[in-house]
Amino acid sequence: MKRRETGILGEKLAGDFLKKRGYRIWEANYRCPEGE
Repeated sequence: MKRRETGILGEKLAGDFLKKRGYRIWEANYRCPEGE
C-alpha cells in the first residue's frame, strides 16, 4: 500500500470512528491557501 492510499484509508477510519461517537464531519482533506 502506498503512502497516499494509507492516508486515505486512515482518514476514512478516523471519520467513521468519530461519526459513531456522534461527531459530524464538515469537511475532509480541507486545504487552506495560507497553510495550517
